[in-house]
Amino acid sequence: MAKDLFELIADLAHDELPFSEIHLVEGAPVALKLPGGLRDLCDEGPVPRVAIEQFLDRVLPGWQPALAGCQSIDSAVELPSETRLRVNVHWANAGQSLRLVMRRIPRDPLTLKDTGLPPFLPRLLLESGKGLVIVTGATGAGKTTTLFAALRHIMEQREAPPHIITIEEPIEYVLRRPRGVVTQREVGVDTASFSHGLREALRQGPDVIMVGEVRDRDTADTMLRAAESGHLVLATVHSSSADGVISKIVSLFHPDEQAQTRHVLKNVLIGVVCQVLLPRLQRDGFALAAEILINSPQVARAIEDPARLSTLRDFMRRSEDRQSRLLNDVLVDLVRGKRVSRSDALLASYDRQDLLPALDRAAGDTVDAER
Repeated sequence: MAKDLFELIADLAHDELPFSEIHLVEGAPVALKLPGGLRDLCDEGPVPRVAIEQFLDRVLPGWQPALAGCQSIDSAVELPSETRLRVNVHWANAGQSLRLVMRRIPRDPLTLKDTGLPPFLPRLLLESGKGLVIVTGATGAGKTTTLFAALRHIMEQREAPPHIITIEEPIEYVLRRPRGVVTQREVGVDTASFSHGLREALRQGPDVIMVGEVRDRDTADTMLRAAESGHLVLATVHSSSADGVISKIVSLFHPDEQAQTRHVLKNVLIGVVCQVLLPRLQRDGFALAAEILINSPQVARAIEDPARLSTLRDFMRRSEDRQSRLLNDVLVDLVRGKRVSRSDALLASYDRQDLLPALDRAAGDTVDAER
């Protein structure tokens, strides 16, 4: 290839191009995932395996035995000028092709205002001394960015400086110059698992706990107990919708435990943010669309009674609390405001049959307004 791979990646990490990922596939050019899709850097030529191996030797010493013992490596690495990348290393094609996917991690977390989330969320976080906030969405939807924007806001704006503990796999953002105390723990390095790290955190005097991922019964149970015992807990759970998070958490428990789980969840839940990232219309970056469910007496009743869970979608559609909202309503606003395309909005929606007529009505309203 035309340029040393380490220098090329370091330069790209500082580039202003709005890409979200760098892809390395041996024998192919470096590729960037831009809002309009993948783009090859053809001028640099194909990347040989030896170049990838030399790059890994420099940023991830000991990667070869580590990769031999598992299917992939997921780690955050530091580049010059305090630039960080989240690197996933894996084999493909029956072990014949070495591949890397790297995400840029900004030096400092965004502010909540810069994420594009509604302005009432910062106030909600400061007013909530305890309880549970869940961020959900697909891989690459910016969940970690939102969590750390929330932590930054709490760290900078709370009147009493907090003790924050994060449990992550791997540690991505590094919270710098904190007010209070920040303890960042990495699964597999500082603690054995998310559930172990969460149990240990309860004995370490935190005010705020961030859990990078809740994916099993033990972690979910400890998360609920932590929120119930007076801590503010921020966590991610994989789900395609805000109301789907409720079912996902409950499903992690044995049927005999689910009624009690619903009871605790309805008491500790503050809210759910389900987000997706879409290419902006001009393909110069990404737009955030967030479905939001804020707990209220009506929501709490639906959480505790499985027969009422289906009513949450209508509650968000009506937005009776002026805070909760459906993803499709946000997508319609983005299309109407010419921030994203109709086709990208349809791809992002988990309920296209509902979105299609809503987009048609919005287009008709726009035409009528322009006459």
